[in-house]
Amino acid sequence: MAKSAATASSRYRVRAIRSGDWWAIEFPDVDDRIHSQARRLEQVPAMAADAITMWYADEDERRVSPDDIDVQAVLPDELEEVLRRARLEREHATAAAATAAAAFSDAVTAVTNAGLPTRDAGHLLGVSHQYAAKVGAAAKART
Repeated sequence: MAKSAATASSRYRVRAIRSGDWWAIEFPDVDDRIHSQARRLEQVPAMAADAITMWYADEDERRVSPDDIDVQAVLPDELEEVLRRARLEREHATAAAATAAAAFSDAVTAVTNAGLPTRDAGHLLGVSHQYAAKVGAAAKART
């Protein structure tokens, strides 16, 4: 099988498949004869970049960076579902935190605009007066 004609600026897709205590790395975009492995998933891009660089060493001076590697971790469907759900819930939590922060800022502004001191705003909202003052100052700076 001939080596593919990928260019030096290419992105390379690799598949990482758990094999015992290691991640076996496949190179479907380069050649099915290349194999590598990594102990941890975070090490896959570097190991893959080294393997691809060595694969092309006799053809050109190509240096593949770990940043040029797109890793697809191949996992069992049930694990993919658990991870998908966790990512979705994290997105929801991030959105809820942003909504809560805006509501908190509005509350500090409303309390202080009503003439109450920042210390009272902090007490009413269950935070320190310093934090209430910081949130109030940030709200004023945005307007």
